[in-house]
Amino acid sequence: MNIVKSALGRRLLLANAAFLAACTVGFSQTTSGATASEKAKDAEVLKLNPFTVSGQKEIGYGSSRTMSGNRTNKSLLELPTAIGLISKEVIEDLAAVDVHEILRFGVSGVTQNQTIGDDVNIRGFRTNGSLRNGIPARSGPHVNTLYDVERAEVIKGPASMVLGGASTAVGGAVNYVTIKPTAVPSSTVGLTIADLGLTRIAINNMGPLYTAGDFKALYRVTLGALSADRDKEIENEEEKFAGGSLALYFGANTSVDLTAYVVENNGYKYWNDFLDVSNNGVINNWTPSVTALGIAKLNQYSTKSASPFRRKNAGFEDTSAMVELTFLTKLTDNSNIRLYANQNNIVSKDQYSRGITVQQNNYMMNRQDIPQNDNYKTWYYQLDYIHKLELTHLTVDSMVGVDAGFNKTFSELSVNDVTNGGPAALDMRSPDYSGDDAYFAKLMPGRGLPHLSSSQGRSQTVTRYFQENISLFKERVLLIGGLRWFSPSSTNTNNITKVSTTGTEIETKVHKYGIVVKLRPWLSAYYTDAQNIQLAAAGRTDKYKANDQLGDLFSNQAGINKEFGLKADYRVSDNVKIYGSVAQFTMSLTNVRTFGDLGNGVEGIIQSAKDNSTGWESDIGVSAKLGAGRVDVIATYFDGDSYIAANRAVQAQGFVGRKDSIMAKYTFLSSGALNGAMLGAAYETQTGKRNGNFYMPAYDFCNIFARYNLSKKLSLQVNLNNLGNERIIIAQAASALVQTLDPMRTRITLTYKF
Repeated sequence: MNIVKSALGRRLLLANAAFLAACTVGFSQTTSGATASEKAKDAEVLKLNPFTVSGQKEIGYGSSRTMSGNRTNKSLLELPTAIGLISKEVIEDLAAVDVHEILRFGVSGVTQNQTIGDDVNIRGFRTNGSLRNGIPARSGPHVNTLYDVERAEVIKGPASMVLGGASTAVGGAVNYVTIKPTAVPSSTVGLTIADLGLTRIAINNMGPLYTAGDFKALYRVTLGALSADRDKEIENEEEKFAGGSLALYFGANTSVDLTAYVVENNGYKYWNDFLDVSNNGVINNWTPSVTALGIAKLNQYSTKSASPFRRKNAGFEDTSAMVELTFLTKLTDNSNIRLYANQNNIVSKDQYSRGITVQQNNYMMNRQDIPQNDNYKTWYYQLDYIHKLELTHLTVDSMVGVDAGFNKTFSELSVNDVTNGGPAALDMRSPDYSGDDAYFAKLMPGRGLPHLSSSQGRSQTVTRYFQENISLFKERVLLIGGLRWFSPSSTNTNNITKVSTTGTEIETKVHKYGIVVKLRPWLSAYYTDAQNIQLAAAGRTDKYKANDQLGDLFSNQAGINKEFGLKADYRVSDNVKIYGSVAQFTMSLTNVRTFGDLGNGVEGIIQSAKDNSTGWESDIGVSAKLGAGRVDVIATYFDGDSYIAANRAVQAQGFVGRKDSIMAKYTFLSSGALNGAMLGAAYETQTGKRNGNFYMPAYDFCNIFARYNLSKKLSLQVNLNNLGNERIIIAQAASALVQTLDPMRTRITLTYKF
């Protein structure tokens, strides 16, 4: 019996949370006896060197500093890069439990690709995976659970120069930054309940652990758990999280930070809806011709209770663990060094039982049974050195460094379908699963018999870089330029045939150049030219004769971004602040594999010029005292166009030509019963997107939320999500592989802070 899914399990979960909260209260009380002056002194952020973010308290939805631009603490005004920052206050107001809930608002140009992982589309290019504290995290169910996440940072455009190979995505990367320990004791216990039996606990406790002279040790402990059913009866959610951080400060010049977590996910969210295929258009990305596409519409038989399989025959069993160590020290007044090490491990034993296609009659579903075992181990190391040279009329910040990543993978996979004795097709008008018991009782590949495929691989990438930041005219003009060299190698072994293959081992180079002009202390203009490299897939073109495989070897692909924009962070008065950015971009991916004309009317495999996207975007925020409270608003705008390499008339997969959002709230600041109370709303609208052989329809998404302080420490918050109460179609991989957003959900959150 699954204890977390049962009513008893939920009560035990709450009892454990209460116990842990009591423990943290006791611990906090033993360490909070410092005087007010001592607390103020401890609260000062230790500014070791440019590798540390100040950690200053941000008010409202705005954030002004980041390390994602070039690994050093910089104001957004100083970076020739569009970076969208989602603050902790946004996460709290949305009572978010999933990363896509926070990416929907507050940052332009980002759209959701799937509901089961961290997969997003940035400016028309897919980013399959995410970053955690600047280091890649493998995409998958609940990799980033938000229990210990303080903020999210969206880096726009090719980011290989900054991330050291952590992202080969053209569109950019999403970096989730974890909570840093504080010198002032604090604890937060959050309990969220919702319809469909959702129960979520999140506990964060932090403060000083030990102080002696110049030495200071700070800690953070994070615990979390979630259990719920979902709108689709086959699906459920179940996760457990434990993590923490230990920060050691050796005087004013040296620190060591250790952060770790482990998350276990045994829930199941997958492609369990299916479409009406009676209006199924046909698209072939390898040919220049495209017929009219159908508009995605849920099949009349795709109900809450209908699914390709029953819950007992499908599920995820995933465990992810990570530990990272950072060493910072100031060598001289003008030079600093950073050493970083990370180890990450993911173990997955999943049952991808799914539908795959709907037959022409529009109700018979072909099915697949896909047992899969995966084990990923990653080691990542970084060394960064920065030196500041201050001359009479200019300042030069020089950075050099080395990154090294090592990966070890093991994967077993079987695909059992009707062609090799897999599950029979299912009549979705009245699903009868009785025959599945006999099927799953048989010995099949991956279920009692060896998997159909089994492989293991090793890969490594070593990179070196340098970057120069030159400041002129009293920091009115900033020139930024850098190069990074990549040296990859890999081997892969087929465990069944015992055949090993060696991957491409070609050194490549990427660049990032930019200029920032501060028109005012609060206003800057910038231009950037950035590039990344994706190594070519194995194979040849058919350049000389159709299908003779004697053409050129496939070339590497370059992701290119050229962009200019304006950024502002203006305090109109003590009561009003306006901030944000506007940017115009042109992005492309060169050498895309497609079909093309080889001459004499013959088509074959070629590499085209590029996939392309262009557009405008803006993120604008306002924080202002108004009457007895404060108004916070953040609005985003994105308007762009794209085309694929095979046909300039065809929109790129997953590209959304228009997306707008606004999130606003009013917080009461006056004394009395309403002090701290908050009322807000968030709205997103986006046009349709091409996905598979359908267009996903346009949609509107609206949330409202309110918070009331029951006491100085206890608050009650209510969130109503998706007021339109529609099952919004997000993604389609085949006619029976569809993912949807839930209809309206109501969440109630109790938060106790002390």
